[in-house]
Amino acid sequence: MSDEETELERKIKEDRQSKSILHQVTDTKALIDKHYYRIDVIERILESKAMENDERDRLETELGALKEILQRSEKELQGLHNSNRETTKVAILVFFLVFCIYCIYAVFTNEN
Repeated sequence: MSDEETELERKIKEDRQSKSILHQVTDTKALIDKHYYRIDVIERILESKAMENDERDRLETELGALKEILQRSEKELQGLHNSNRETTKVAILVFFLVFCIYCIYAVFTNEN
């Protein structure tokens, strides 16, 4: 089971790396929303429903796993936001550089 999980995680990471940052952010936000919804459902079930200890333990284990996945997803989302900021900074820097070169060119080629 562990090998299957690591293989699945590897495939997910490869798929995410092939997408743009904006798509990765969107996918991660959707995953986070899905996990928040599932956590809410499990917590409501645990509060309101009388059940056997085995079922309660299974739900509590799932709840703990979902919270762990949620923390990892939020960290990943933060990393994607930081990466997006870096890309934006580089784009602004390139634009400013091109604008400066154009201004210098305009000053030297102006006949007035």
